[in-house]
Amino acid sequence: MVDILKVEVLGEQLSRKSESLAGLRPSLERILADIHERLTFRARTYIRDEIANYIPINEDLNYPAKLEHSADVVSETAAWLTYFWRRAKVYGVEDDIAEERLGFWISHSGQTPTSHDAVDEKRRKD
Repeated sequence: MVDILKVEVLGEQLSRKSESLAGLRPSLERILADIHERLTFRARTYIRDEIANYIPINEDLNYPAKLEHSADVVSETAAWLTYFWRRAKVYGVEDDIAEERLGFWISHSGQTPTSHDAVDEKRRKD
């Protein structure tokens, strides 16, 4: 939104139609300043609340378990995405994209996961 307002509206549109839209420039510049101020405020609030005042719980400190969980999520996601893109290819949805994505997920998983793999991964996780 900031880039659109700054580049396209203030930079391009107003410079082309400078006479008829000259009155909008101060308002749009104030809106842009408000957006910057809000983004800065939200960033500071996030840093304060989520980073500076962060108190870890036991699960956060168990790094090996976090790594295992992360591997499970990746495996489950790869299985579902392989299944999804295979189905997209069968039904001719975005055929060129489906072919490329299917090849990507098959090459990154080391084997060809099926829908059963995705369901098994989900059951194992639960």
